[in-house]
Order: sequence, then structure tokens, then C-alpha cells
Amino acid sequence: MIKVEDYPFLLRVSKPTRYCGGEINEVIKEKKENLFNVAICFPEVYDIGMSNLGLQILYSVLNSKRNIWAQRCFMPFPDMEEELLKRRIPLYALESGMELSKFDLIGFSLQYELTYSNVLRMLFLAKIPLFSKERDELFPIVIAGGPSAVNPEPLSDFIDAFFLGDGEEGFAEICDVLEKEKSSKKEKKLEALASVEGVYIPQFYSVKNFKGKTVVDIPTNPKAPKIVKKRILVDLESFAMPSNPILPSHEIIHDRFAFEISRGCSFGCRFCEAGYIYRPLRHRTEKSIIEGLLGASKNLGYDEVSLLSLNSGEYPEISSLLDKVKDYAEEENIEISLPSLRVTSINSELLRSFERKKKMSFTIAPEAGSERLRRVINKSISDDEILKSAEILFNAGFSSIKLYFIIGLPTETVEYIKSITELAGKIVSIGKKMGVKRLNITVSTSSFVPKPFTPFQWEAVPKKEDIVAKQNFLKKTLKPPISYKWHDIDASLLEALFSRGDRRLNRVLYEAFLLGCKMDGWAEHFHFDLWVESFRRCGYDIFQILEEKFETEDHLPWDFIDIGVNKKYLKDEKEKALREEKTEACGSGLCYNCGSLSKICSQIEAPKSAFSFPKVSKPRENLIYAYRTTFKKEFPATLLGHLDFIKSLTRSFRRSGIDIIYSEGYHPFPKIEVASPLPLGVSGESELMDFYASTEIDENVLNSLQRNLLEGFKIKEIFRKTENEIPLNRFSIHNYEIDIKRLSQGQKTDVFKRLSDFIQKEEYLIETKKRGERKVVDLRKKVLDSFLANGEIRLKLLNGGITKIAELLFDEESLLIVKTVRKSLEQY
Repeated sequence: MIKVEDYPFLLRVSKPTRYCGGEINEVIKEKKENLFNVAICFPEVYDIGMSNLGLQILYSVLNSKRNIWAQRCFMPFPDMEEELLKRRIPLYALESGMELSKFDLIGFSLQYELTYSNVLRMLFLAKIPLFSKERDELFPIVIAGGPSAVNPEPLSDFIDAFFLGDGEEGFAEICDVLEKEKSSKKEKKLEALASVEGVYIPQFYSVKNFKGKTVVDIPTNPKAPKIVKKRILVDLESFAMPSNPILPSHEIIHDRFAFEISRGCSFGCRFCEAGYIYRPLRHRTEKSIIEGLLGASKNLGYDEVSLLSLNSGEYPEISSLLDKVKDYAEEENIEISLPSLRVTSINSELLRSFERKKKMSFTIAPEAGSERLRRVINKSISDDEILKSAEILFNAGFSSIKLYFIIGLPTETVEYIKSITELAGKIVSIGKKMGVKRLNITVSTSSFVPKPFTPFQWEAVPKKEDIVAKQNFLKKTLKPPISYKWHDIDASLLEALFSRGDRRLNRVLYEAFLLGCKMDGWAEHFHFDLWVESFRRCGYDIFQILEEKFETEDHLPWDFIDIGVNKKYLKDEKEKALREEKTEACGSGLCYNCGSLSKICSQIEAPKSAFSFPKVSKPRENLIYAYRTTFKKEFPATLLGHLDFIKSLTRSFRRSGIDIIYSEGYHPFPKIEVASPLPLGVSGESELMDFYASTEIDENVLNSLQRNLLEGFKIKEIFRKTENEIPLNRFSIHNYEIDIKRLSQGQKTDVFKRLSDFIQKEEYLIETKKRGERKVVDLRKKVLDSFLANGEIRLKLLNGGITKIAELLFDEESLLIVKTVRKSLEQY
């Protein structure tokens, strides 16, 4: 965790807890010379990066080794970037505040092509030269991995080494190799890395021109392999899922406990890159899944668990597994979700496991509107199966269904677009016939992007005007209760360019960086015109490159990589697509000899269903206890907004075995009330809170709660609330103390004069806005008393107002220096 004194400006930025660390389960190690320091860099904002399960797995694996300290760094939001640049503060890691340039190894996770500009931006903010050739042994080795790394060429000028495949074993081996070469020259470090399976070092390979594309030719260093093989973790059970992952202090994109039950997919949808690059299909055992769920509530305090895989329905005996966890989930008030289910996996028995889950919406992904086109893409589900699934969902209580489609697929015609509206209309008819209330069907489309290592890797990128025309057709024809959402075509075009790009795109990416491109995955920050200009500056026409053809006999930019599925198999699948032929899912003795995976697949065993939850039943009493609490709130808890503070506190209660009572209704909320929540950045020495629980809190429970509270939050006292207790809303007098010792004498004089002038006024009217309503407030009437001394200001306020008064007394920079504490609350 960083020191607040070093980063007072965090109060100026949105969600300051993105940048301070200090979360529960954060790993802190003693700094030693022999410690190998790794920065896990996610080129997206904290809220997205911390939702990534791979980051949590890698963080856990590396930090389990005594000689390695893995720390985290994320792409700062523009407001934070502005503060860093203005103050000349290099980008730092959350755990220690150490500058990225001082690490031994920096590892970027490439999840999406539109984050490539962020990679350059983060290196720039870290004051690290962007180009690999400009970095010597004084700088960290920069590597990159993740799904988008299967075509590393568009980033090959900037990254020292790429890692391809499963990271649990491979990344740890990379660290071990580099630790041994810690004092070596950069060239020797890279040569040592070349011996690690799954590692590709761009500078060790020559390139050649093939039909205008710059592609890898042969190795120029004897240590480099001719073919780089993807690293495959055959046995998922050899690395347990993190039992104590970091708990973000504020709400993130996927704010739940995620547990990977399977990796890979056997269905072979011809457009889906993940279905090929994550092969072979491997499962975790029921035992490890159930033990993971046991820890979700006990160690983490989450009330929702997501069982992750590319297709959860592929897990052997998934209904049996869910049936086993159902009683425990009900006992612990945990919701179970399966975010990835094929239509054919949806049945009444499976949905019974989600009876507790709020019936918000359910997503069905036909991908294509017609059965013919679904045969082309090898998504062999019929219209009848889709309609039957919708009927089952309506019966289970779902009133909102999302339908996901891809437009621009190979062999697509206008009739196909019409079939989307027809299919959605049939689902609406079923819902109306069944009397579904608040019926809502959402049709969502994205544009087809040909991806490496898929049968469609040779296909043309859809023309922009064709996609726009199809989107416009759907906008006009889809009517309520059907709504329509679509993905920006320009973003898809850029994704397609980098997905199949070659080394020419390094120059383009650099020009885009110079033009200010960043955060391209965010619509409000994406500027396609700047990308068009960056291509022009490099002598390319972006639309001509988009129209470049890929033939099946071409030398592709990624041909030197072996993911385990060979080119011949992909060609055969492309031809089968044109013939509208189905390829059954592999496994259970069915093998297509798709490549080098065949030998590995034979080593994989299906998990056995021979484990159940221990029969532990909590004594359920119908008693409800009301508690009053006094607590202290300091940094970094002061950087949390009120709602995030309540959510974090609720999880602390769950981890401590305290069953909080929730409100009734569609959106139950924990029955926790805080007296006049503190403004952001303000500490509190004796705050008040009431909560209701079905747990009787004794000394042991209180001690457990203290251990499980987030950093900066401490319970001073908990006692049983009686009917005679003063309601919290009566504590409307707030006693504040502002420490101004760090201000210069001149600044203090100015502050004293402003306060004196303010106090002498009879009224001081300001306009405030709350929940959209504007209101005039007399700020002067809020000040009941004031006291000035050399080092502090004491204010007695009625119903708050400290934030506005502080803005009145201090300039922007002074506000960052002074410390404000609410000393106590009094009854009015």
C-alpha cells in the first residue's frame, strides 16, 4: 500500500482506491536485494483488470514463491494520468509504490487488441523507453502474454519477449530463469529465456516480405526455436485456484468470486479464437470446485460465485454438481451463476439451481440468425432448440432475455439479417402467450472479426458500409418489447487490423501513440480518425489494408507459432464451412487429429463425481439483534465512497461469521446505517453505525471482525442497541479538526483571513445539486462555532458542509496538504 502523504492528489481523481492498494489479501513482502520483483501490468483500468481471473491466478502463483514478489499496475484513467504527468510521478505498483522502471520484469496481459495503445502509454508513463532496442539491462525485461499474444507481430518492436499459453508453470519458469541472469547483459537474459517453452523473442528472428506483408522467416539466434510451441498445462489440478484472491475495495466490473471449473472447449465454433487457442478441454475436479466454494464465503465474504468456463454446460455432470452446491448456497446466502451456457445445456433441472438468483436477464447466443448460417459457423443449434430454451427460461421466472448475434459472417446474405428479427419476434410471441410480465428482449450484435488460428482466419473483413446498412435495418425493424444494441464498427475494424496484423503495424501503433491514442476500448476515448491518420503517416491506406486478401496457401504472420491445432485442420474446417457441414465436438473417444494436441488429449482424465459438501448446518434462530457501533476510519478507507464502504463492510461481516439482515424487496440491501457518512478523504475518530444481524456477537466474533476489516477501518465498540438509544439522524452536530501545520505561514495567514471574513458574514448562499435537483443553501448557518490556532482549525457544524467550507478556505493545492478529521458527533 502506498503512503497517502506521497499521493495526496488522489482525492482529485475518480475512484482513488484504483491507485492506492491496501486491499484485503494484497501481498506485501519485505524488500530484500535478492527478491525478484515482477510487475503484472494490465493495460486497462483497475475495475476491468481486477475482474480478470488470470491476473489473480498469476498473482497467487508467483507470490507463493519466497524469492518472487509480484505486484500490480493498471492503466490509469485520464484524470489520474494528468496528475502523474503534471507532478512528474512515474507509473508505480500498488503494493509498494515502486516505480515500474525499477522492477526486474514487467509482464503485460494482452486480452484485447484495442489495449495495445495502452501498453505504449503505460511504458511512457513509467519513463521506460518504448522500443525494445532502446532498452538495455538497466531497464526491466518487458514480456507480454494472454490470448491476443498468439499474433505477437504488431507489438514486436516494443516487447522483449512474448509468452504463449498457460501461465501457471511457464511464467514462474521465466522468473526463475531471469533471476539466475539478474546481473547479466540483456542479450544473455533473452537467450536464457529462449529455452523456455512458449517463449518467442522477436529480435531473434529475421523477417521477409510476403505479398506486401512483413512476416517471420527463420531464427537468427541458435537458442531460438524455429517453431514456438504454446505452453499447455495438462493437469489444472496441479495448480489450485487462489483461495485468498485480492478483494477490491470498491465495486469492479465483475464483482463476485470467480472459480474456473474448466479450461478449453471442444465444440469448435469456426469464428471463435478462444475455442482453438485454449484447447484441449480440461476440467477441475468436483472436490476442488466444492472446496473453492466453501472458501468463497468463509475467506472472502462474497455472496455471488461465478463458475467460469468457455461452456459451463460441458462440465461432466454439471447438474449433479449444481445440485450438490444448492443446499450450501442457500444456507450461506450465496448466489451461483454460470455465465457461459450453450442453448442445448439449458433445462429446468439446471435452472432450479438458480432459484435464489434475482431473475434479471439471461443471455442466449445463437451467434447467427438462421440455421443455415449456424451450420456454416459450426454452431449447430436449431431454431426449435432456441425457442424451447426461451420457453424454459420464461417458466423459470426470467422476463428479460438477451440475444447475441454476429453480423458480417462468411456467406451471410440479407435474408440472414431478416432471420434475426424473425427469431426475436417468435420469442416475443412465446413470452406474450405465456403471460410474461415486463417482457423485454434485447438483440445485441457485434461485427465479425477474422481471428488467427480459426478456420475463418483467411476470410475478408466485412466492409464498413455493409455492416452499417445491416445495423440500420435492425434499428428500423426491431420494435418494443425488443430493443437493439450494436458494437461500433470502427472499433471492430481496428481490432481486425491488429488481430491479423504483421510487423508493419508497429510503426502505425507508434504514430497513433504520438497522436494521443489511448483507452481505445472506451467509446468516449476512441478516435478512429486519429488511427486513420496514423496509417496515412506511415504511407498506408487503412481501408486498403483492411481489404488485403489472405489465401489458404499464404505465409501468415503467425505461422511460426504452434498452438496445437495445425493449419491443415483449419483449412479442412474452412472447406466444411462452405459445404455447411457439421463437426461434432471432440472428446469421449472422438478425435480429429487436429494437431499436436492429440497426444496431450489422451493424457487428460474426466473428473470423477465423488465428492459432496460436508453436512454442516448452521443453527437458525429467528432472533434479530440490533447493534450500535463506534468506529474509526482512516486512510485508505477514507478513499472509499459510502456505497463501496458498505459493500466492503458487509463482506467483512460475512467473513467473520456475522449474518447481516437484509431489507425485503427486489433489491435487498444490508440493514446497515451510518450516521452522516463522511465525505471522501475525511477521517473520523468516533463514527457511529447501526446494523442488524441474526448473530450474537461475543468477544471471539468481535476479534474475528477486527481481523477481517479493510485497511483503515477499526471497530472501537459494539454494544446491543436498546429502544432508548438516540436515533442516528439526531446526531447532526459534527465536530471537525483541520490540521494545517504543513501549510506555510503565508498560506495560514490567508486561510485565517478567509475564515474570519466568512464568520463575520450574516449569510453565505451557495447553490448545490443533489439527485438532479438544485438547491440554495446558507453555508454560514452551518457553522455553530469555530476556533483558530497556529496549527489547526476547529469547526462545529450543523448537518455537515465541511467539503464546501474547505473549498472556501483553501486553494486547490492547499486542500491536498491539510488533513481533516471529524472528531465526534453530537446530538442536536
